[in-house]
Amino acid sequence: IKKLLERVFCIIMEVGCEENPSKWIQFCQNVILNENAGGSAGDAGDFLDDDEDGEGGFDDPGDGNDAQEESEATGSCLETRLFVMESLGSVFKWVSEDDRHWDIVKATNESSEGDWLILQLQNLVNSGFKICTGNVPKLRPKGIHLLNIAVEKFGDQADPDYEGHQLMEQYQAQLLSALRSAFEETALPTMTSVGLELAASLIEKNILGSDITTLKRVVTMMCKCLDYFKPDYESHYSEQIVDKLKIATMESLSRLFCYCLSCSEGSSQDVNSVLMNALTEEHRAIVSMGCIDLASDYLAKALMGKDQRSYSYKCKFILSSLMKKAQSFVTTAQSMKWLSLIDAFLLSSEPAVVKKNEIFVCSSIEFAFSEVCGNSEGDKLRTDDVTTDLLGIVDHLFQGLSKGSVTVDPGNCSRVLHVLDVVLHKDKLLSSEAIQKRFLDCVALVYGSLPADYLLNSDLRVKMCKLACRCVVQFCQLDKGMNGAEKGNGESVVAVSCCAKVWEALLSLSLGALGSGNVDGFHYCLQNIHFVFNNTTSDPVRKVFAGLLLRAVQEMDKCVSSAEKTQLL
Repeated sequence: IKKLLERVFCIIMEVGCEENPSKWIQFCQNVILNENAGGSAGDAGDFLDDDEDGEGGFDDPGDGNDAQEESEATGSCLETRLFVMESLGSVFKWVSEDDRHWDIVKATNESSEGDWLILQLQNLVNSGFKICTGNVPKLRPKGIHLLNIAVEKFGDQADPDYEGHQLMEQYQAQLLSALRSAFEETALPTMTSVGLELAASLIEKNILGSDITTLKRVVTMMCKCLDYFKPDYESHYSEQIVDKLKIATMESLSRLFCYCLSCSEGSSQDVNSVLMNALTEEHRAIVSMGCIDLASDYLAKALMGKDQRSYSYKCKFILSSLMKKAQSFVTTAQSMKWLSLIDAFLLSSEPAVVKKNEIFVCSSIEFAFSEVCGNSEGDKLRTDDVTTDLLGIVDHLFQGLSKGSVTVDPGNCSRVLHVLDVVLHKDKLLSSEAIQKRFLDCVALVYGSLPADYLLNSDLRVKMCKLACRCVVQFCQLDKGMNGAEKGNGESVVAVSCCAKVWEALLSLSLGALGSGNVDGFHYCLQNIHFVFNNTTSDPVRKVFAGLLLRAVQEMDKCVSSAEKTQLL
């Protein structure tokens, strides 16, 4: 009966949230916090308190002491409050798809009527704060989780009344107080785990502004959890609980690393540099290796597939056998959220360390792209996010190694070029102009980071030229393409300029090869440039390739004799 009542309640609440989310938020808050709003809370507390035997869920006279500790003597029983807390978190997915639920400007300016979720932000933050700082231990992590959802959904909203500030900055005091409660010495690991997620979100969403002191304090709290990684650290919790906390620590710090090390804006870059410098070398080393080890465990789990095929694999990060089977671990492995771990590793590690893990990184890129290509009909937003993340990983792999005068192995380079070529054929993966630009910039960066002698490798030479030609076929107007390919997405100013970067990088590579005596590599590249120049119907593209041909001729004058020049042309 109880399960049936819960299902009925969820259905009614889901329907009701489409029109009046504020009423259901208040209802849930009354039940969870045992607050009485005109007598409704007492009624709400009775809603699901009867068990299957028909006995009440309030305090029994026979065990008053235990019941008082869990339900604070009056109001809903703990089990009911936990259930209603889960329902409150579901409000965010049960409201209608109207943009006014998520945009403060549209909710306040474009509509004088309507019950919009963003207008309940104050109430949601208050509820989360009261729950996570309350005296019921099992509810406290749920309160921080509610704040996490609110930050995720509304953290990007700018404050319409204060230019240059985030909407949620006005709740800074409550959010920081909730965060401190998660890192108290008496806090349970479950509380600290969700606190780590909240800390990373507050920094990522810039809700803490540029207050260096506060930001450093938050990072220091996060780094305290790295004590669990010390070999001599003794914990009184089970192996599974410690694994959960270590995973939460690594995932939150990887988000911090990606945010701080990827930022290139002026003032933000200064703040982020201070934050990264606040971490000791020991901390950075622990996070770097922890990220790659945890990512390898996630990849192994993902390779098992949805049916979780069993095969022998010794985890590098996870110690608990129960954690390996946990649904949360399986879900994260299949969702590709662990890709940020690899990105954080590449951004924070020395080139020599990256080189040792190069094969694993390339294998992860291959697997993740194959999954994205195979599920391109799924959630468009999620597919775009994963594609963008993967292109970023390719960037950081080649860019990071080149900074240390190290290059990607030719075999692994060939694997990456093949993956990029496959992605180029999947129109749905590169449907937006932003991702097209990201893709072309990635290809240009890969070419620019390779040494000229890689053109001596015929496999790499052919793959690079074919990929460059297909970029023009796909994004610009070209009557004839490789293997008779049709026109792709059509021409745009962005596509032409980005394709130009790809070919300029390839030409620079071939000119370097010419300077070292590799005439064949240069000749092959020159033939492809001439091919595009002759076959394009686009004046902007023809202009770009005319410039490339002119540059090639000018450089030839410096490197080869007249006879060789005539032969090449």
